[in-house]
Amino acid sequence: MSDARRNAAAIAVVFLLLAPALYVGSYAALLNPSESFDYLGKPGVVMGRHPRFYVDHRWLDSAYWPLIELDRLLRPGYWNPGLELGASATP
Repeated sequence: MSDARRNAAAIAVVFLLLAPALYVGSYAALLNPSESFDYLGKPGVVMGRHPRFYVDHRWLDSAYWPLIELDRLLRPGYWNPGLELGASATP
């Protein structure tokens, strides 16, 4: 294998390893948890939250949809504070 091919392969591997880290890191950096707005259920009970980002772009919800869903699975207490873990959403 030539040096040029080895260098190209190394660059491709580095990119493939860094891309997911940059994606997750940019989500964490852009998510503004203090500005997430709440969905209200019963009076005074927050039933869920919708994310807000520091940068206001329409496409961010779509671009980060997989991470938002993963974040909802990993931190259900933050995203659905009115529901206990394992509780049903119906009364």
